[in-house]
Amino acid sequence: MVQEVFVQVMKDAGTFEPRASFSTWIYRIATFMCLKRHRDKGIRRRILERELAAGTFERSAPESEGEKSAAIAEKVAAIRKIVETLPDDQRTAFVLREYEDKSYGDIADITASEIGTVKSRIFRARHAVREEMKKRGLL
Repeated sequence: MVQEVFVQVMKDAGTFEPRASFSTWIYRIATFMCLKRHRDKGIRRRILERELAAGTFERSAPESEGEKSAAIAEKVAAIRKIVETLPDDQRTAFVLREYEDKSYGDIADITASEIGTVKSRIFRARHAVREEMKKRGLL
């Protein structure tokens, strides 16, 4: 996929505007290529795993480091599954913000959306994730 993105970057080099951020332009190309692949194959996109802050999900008084790590891994996997159930537009905005630490402006550029739309999608995604985590006893 990385090679395909770079090939597309070379093909689209003439569309880059120097006043824009180069990294945002590449992210936008990569995002659209991933979405296209997802739609073409008819399967759910896989979200890049990123370990969440351990302190957020620690159980009280774990017996060992192994148990602690296993508990965190289970919760991270559960949260990832929750995120995968979000609508595509919300999931994309959420992952770019929470996993990739992108700014609202960068996300708007990457997804070709207005900043207000991005904020709304992230707000709805956070709310949905939080509610599902409560239902599953993760919060």
